[in-house]
Amino acid sequence: FLRGSVDAVARRLRSSSDESFVLGAISDAALVGMVGFYRDVRPKRRHRGWIWGLYLAPVWRGQGVGRRLLEEVIRRARIVSGLQRVVLSVSTTQSAARQLYASCGFSVFGTEPQALQGEGRFVDEDHLTLNLKKQDDLLS
Repeated sequence: FLRGSVDAVARRLRSSSDESFVLGAISDAALVGMVGFYRDVRPKRRHRGWIWGLYLAPVWRGQGVGRRLLEEVIRRARIVSGLQRVVLSVSTTQSAARQLYASCGFSVFGTEPQALQGEGRFVDEDHLTLNLKKQDDLLS
C-alpha cells in the first residue's frame, strides 16, 4: 500500500494534513489495520476526497476495526472545508468490504469491468460515493 523506501514512506506519513492522511489501528504495538485518505487537488475536483487502501490483518477482520477506521475517516472528511463527497473503489469480489461501505452510506455509481488483473484473471471494480452534506445543505 505504501510504496518506496522506508525513509520515503516516513516522509509522506509525516507530511499528513487534514486533506491527506493515513490512519492506523494498533494492537500490542503492532499495526493491524490502516486506511488512507486524500483530497483531490485539481480545482474542478476539490469537492471530492478519496479513500484508499483500507486493509486489516486477516485475524482482525469482522471485529469492527475496519468500521472504526472508516467512520473516523468519514468524521474527519466531514470537517474539511468545501469537501462534498468521498469516493472509493472496491473489487466486486470483496463482499465484506462492500457490505461495510454500504452500511456506512456509500452507494455504487458505476462498475468498471476488468479493472484489476492478477494471477491470470480479471476482477471488476465498483466505484462508490458518499455524500458528506445533508440534502438541505446542497440546496442552499
